[in-house]
Amino acid sequence: MEKITRRTAYLFIFFSVTALASFVSAHLDAGFDQTAGPYQFDVGWTPAAPVAGESTLLAINVLDEAAKQPANVSSVWVRFDLKDQVHFAGTVALQKGSASLTYVFPKAGVWTVTVQAGGHQASGELWVPGETPSNESWAWMLAAIFGIATAVLAFTLFKLKRR
Repeated sequence: MEKITRRTAYLFIFFSVTALASFVSAHLDAGFDQTAGPYQFDVGWTPAAPVAGESTLLAINVLDEAAKQPANVSSVWVRFDLKDQVHFAGTVALQKGSASLTYVFPKAGVWTVTVQAGGHQASGELWVPGETPSNESWAWMLAAIFGIATAVLAFTLFKLKRR
């Protein structure tokens, strides 16, 4: 009976690690992917929950949706707003469809990040701690809880194996 339980637990750990790896690999620590017109916008940032007053690294990638290659776009327009109040709006140059920038979010809250190229735009929420996270932030919290549960199970199995 114990071998069946161990095998089941090992399978659970394997699939959990695989699922978690695929969940977090698309971005830095957090972000969003959206298709708008001919473009696939891939926006990521680190840390996942930036701290107000500290630097946040953002990466922007614009792909040609059909070719799955960097889009032939030289720049993107980027805007950060909080509760419909714009705190930053500007043009960022792209190199081979990619750009990175740092930004210091001055206040806590749920920020809207908007990226636009060629008249097409994508936007997503970025949570700076201090307010209730959006549904997207809850997904990250659930992933973290799932990861911790997997680690506890692995540790328990390790202890059982040593006996």
